[in-house]
Amino acid sequence: APRTPAWYGRVMMVRVNGRRCAIPIANVAEVASLTAQSIHKVGRNEAILLREEIIPLHRLDDMFGRSEQGEILVIIQHRHMKGAIIADLIEGQQEVVIKPLSRFIGSCRGVSGVTIPGDGEAVVVIDVASIVKEQGQVTGKSEAISRMRTKVRKTTMQLSANQRDALREMGNIGAAHAATTLS
Repeated sequence: APRTPAWYGRVMMVRVNGRRCAIPIANVAEVASLTAQSIHKVGRNEAILLREEIIPLHRLDDMFGRSEQGEILVIIQHRHMKGAIIADLIEGQQEVVIKPLSRFIGSCRGVSGVTIPGDGEAVVVIDVASIVKEQGQVTGKSEAISRMRTKVRKTTMQLSANQRDALREMGNIGAAHAATTLS
């Protein structure tokens, strides 16, 4: 089978329920603070009202578990569609090497790849397009999606030591590349 290449990408590192994930910077529209009053029920879904705009809220519970302490709203965007996810912490932007997920655990909706920054922790890269397209999803998502997303929790365990080293090595190359390009 042809090998799918890795690619460089600039991402925003965030923590959702204490777990780190990466969102491509191109898909981050803005970051806002979350108050309990900002969340509204729309039928069986939840939405955020931000400056007169109604933005569907996508809880990534089936990926990361329910976050109780999230105080930050990350507004994500794909073409003209927007969505909001709740984060506990924004760690900042990073230039990373992203490997397609399929090489490790098959495809997984909501995730476009995995990256291992210099500190060696495998981080999933959120696939914003597939999340915002789930506009009509109710919070209790279909079992199939939940099943696929629980695979993500096991990503770090399923990466062999060699794969992890290779990715980390690429991550370090990526960091060095970014340092020379951005300086």
